Amino acid sequence: MGKITTLQSKAERGWQLPALGAVVGAAVFLALAGCGDRSGNKADSDPAATTYATLGQASTVKTEVPSQTTAYLPTWLNEEVRQGSYADLLGLPDDTYDTVIVSFAVPNAEGGLDKPEISQQATEVVDKIAKKKGLGVGGYGKDEAEHKKLKAHWARVLDAPERMVQDIVNAVNEGGYETVDIDFEYPAAEQKNQFTAFMFALRSALPTDTVITLAIPAFDGSRAGYDFKALNRLIGNGGYHLMSYDYSGSWTPKAGDVANAEDVLNNLATVIDEIGDSKKISLGFNSICRVFKGATSKGSYHAGRTEDIGYSELIKAGVKVIDDPNLGSSYAKINKSWTSCTSPNVVRAVIDQALNQGGQLGGFFVWHAGGANAEFASALKPGDD
Repeated sequence: MGKITTLQSKAERGWQLPALGAVVGAAVFLALAGCGDRSGNKADSDPAATTYATLGQASTVKTEVPSQTTAYLPTWLNEEVRQGSYADLLGLPDDTYDTVIVSFAVPNAEGGLDKPEISQQATEVVDKIAKKKGLGVGGYGKDEAEHKKLKAHWARVLDAPERMVQDIVNAVNEGGYETVDIDFEYPAAEQKNQFTAFMFALRSALPTDTVITLAIPAFDGSRAGYDFKALNRLIGNGGYHLMSYDYSGSWTPKAGDVANAEDVLNNLATVIDEIGDSKKISLGFNSICRVFKGATSKGSYHAGRTEDIGYSELIKAGVKVIDDPNLGSSYAKINKSWTSCTSPNVVRAVIDQALNQGGQLGGFFVWHAGGANAEFASALKPGDD
C-alpha cells in the first residue's frame, strides 16, 4: 500500500505560523511596489525582486527533479455517472502516481476555505495509489453559475487574504497534505498584483516543505493575471500544471477535439517562453471523453449538449476508441454521436513530442483519476511499457 507521509505537527517541527496580518500587509506592499501598476504594466525597477528571491532561497530546494506524475481525485467521483469509481481505482497498482490531489476545497463567500468532504473509500484510494497527498483549492465549478460564484469568492480572497491563508494552513496541518495546488480559474490582468500578494502570504505561512503548484490555462491570452517572474521565486521547487485540454465543448457550435497534439504543443511552447523554465511545467491530459450529442463527425454541428464519460468507462463497455493516423487525437462513436477522446497512445505521442520540443518538463498530470485506467496512468510515465 502506498504510504502517505503525515506532516509533522508545529511542535515537532519547531515551526510557528507568522502573524498573518503583518505577512499579508507586507505582501501587498511588496507586490504593488515590484509588479507595476494596477493595469499589470511592469515598473521600471523591481524593488521586490530581492525580497522574493530571499523568500525563495529560504523555502525552496533545487528544481532539478525527475518528471513527476500527478492525478486529480474528485471527492464527488462516485456521485458522477460514467466517470469512474473509487472501487475501480482501488484496483490500480500501489503508488501509481507520485501525487494525488484531493479536489476541491473551495473559497467561500467570507473569503475563507470550505474543505472537501472526503469519504473513507476516497481516503483508501489516496493511500493506495499515491506516494504523496495534495490539496486542490478552487476548480472551475460544475457549471457557469457556480464558476461565476467562485470567481466572486476569489475576488473576496484577494481583497483580504488573511482568512484563506489561515484556512489553507489549518487544512494542511489537519489533513497531512504535502502539496497545495491553487486552481483559481483565472485571475484577471487587473488582479495580478493582488494574486501575487496572496501567493506571497501563502508561501510565507505554509511549512517550508509544503510544495505549492498552480493550475494555469493553456489558451493564449488567458494568463495575463500571472506574474511569472515573481511567482517562480515564490513557488520555488513547486510548479505549474498546464491545463492543456477543454479546447472544445458545449460552448463551441461544432464538435471538436477536447485536445489535439498541435494545439497542445503550440501552447506549451508559448508557456515555456512566458515562464522561462520548462522544468517548472507539468503537462496535463484529460481522461474524460466528450460526447457531442447529435454530431455525426468532427467539425459538424451538435445539439448544444455534451456528456463527459471516463476513458476507462468506455473501454470497460467495449467501445472502440480510434486514434487518428498522426496520433494527434482520438475519437469514438457513442449512440451515433461523435465523441472526442485522448487515448493512452496519443498521450505517449504528445509526451514524446513535448520532450523533444521543449526539453525536460516537470511532469505530467491527468484530470481526473476516475477516467484513467492502468494503461492511461502508465502512459504518463515516459519510457514505461
